[in-house]
Amino acid sequence: MKQPSGRYVVTVQAQPFRKGRHYYWIVYWEHNPDELVSWGNAPTQELAEMAALIEVTNLHSGLSRDGQVASMCYSGIHHC
Repeated sequence: MKQPSGRYVVTVQAQPFRKGRHYYWIVYWEHNPDELVSWGNAPTQELAEMAALIEVTNLHSGLSRDGQVASMCYSGIHHC
C-alpha cells in the first residue's frame, strides 16, 4: 500500500517474523521521501494500515509531536 495522505505518504510492508509475518508502516513527507516522519509495526496488515492512518490523522491535527512510535504490541484478539 502506498497512498498519498495530504502532505504525507504511507507505506505498509510485510517482513518475515519468527513463524509468521509482521507488518511495518512508515509515514514520510510527500515532498521529501527521505525524511521519515513516523513508523511502527503490527501483527496484521489491517492493523498496520489502521495504525498508520490514525498516525497521519494525529499528525494533521497536531496530536503527535514527533510521530515516532517504537511498536504496537497486541496480546490476544485486538478489536479497533
